[in-house]
Amino acid sequence: MGIALLFFGLGCFTYKPIAILSNSMDPEFNYGDLVIYKKIKLEDLKANDIIVYKYKQKIIVHRIFKVLDNNKKKTWVETKGDNNENIDSKPIVPDQILGKYVGRVKYLGLPTIWLKSLIKKLNEKLLL
Repeated sequence: MGIALLFFGLGCFTYKPIAILSNSMDPEFNYGDLVIYKKIKLEDLKANDIIVYKYKQKIIVHRIFKVLDNNKKKTWVETKGDNNENIDSKPIVPDQILGKYVGRVKYLGLPTIWLKSLIKKLNEKLLL
């Protein structure tokens, strides 16, 4: 079981985990939840799907607000956090999309968040 969790955490399977670091998707997800996503075909995405994408070196989990088409080809999507008032400032292009949300485990992402925070603090102390 432990080995399977290790491989899952390393992203060796079709499904990949990510820890939620904000409350932008509250009440769907909360800080510390572990979200599971998988790679899908871009043409299968539609409004209301929750996607995982990269933006400025961060990984974000938000809901698709609108799919914008160019000559009937889906070229980008507008996203929005459920707990945010406005849509996100920049549309997301296909190359940024990592996958689509498929499930979550409440608070299972907290140990990862704590460990990353501890490593960051240790690194800061070592650099002083």
